[in-house]
Amino acid sequence: MKFPSLIKLPKYNKFNFEPRYYDPVKEEIEIRTSKIKQELEAESRITTDQRAQFKAEMEQVFRRRANEDRQTGIIQAVFILLFASVFVGYLFYGNNAFYVALILLPIYILYRRKSFTRNKK
Repeated sequence: MKFPSLIKLPKYNKFNFEPRYYDPVKEEIEIRTSKIKQELEAESRITTDQRAQFKAEMEQVFRRRANEDRQTGIIQAVFILLFASVFVGYLFYGNNAFYVALILLPIYILYRRKSFTRNKK
């Protein structure tokens, strides 16, 4: 029950506030999707001749990369065998295995360099 008073108290005002929510991730996703849509529209304008040329270039690049990958795999195998043989040689012969490796390593490098320059010409 409310008692009468001489002082008029203010009534509480209801405040209807709807907070705005900013989601930077959602905005970034929307920007990306709009860019991708624009790229797809631009790509659909490419002629079939351009597509065939692009496809041929990509196949050539992938073939070249596959050949390089095979060559690097062989070189890695050679180095692994070299390090393993030096380690086993060290276990059996001691420091002499390191000295032999230090002599053979520059010879191998010179051989590779000469064969590389011959293949380039």
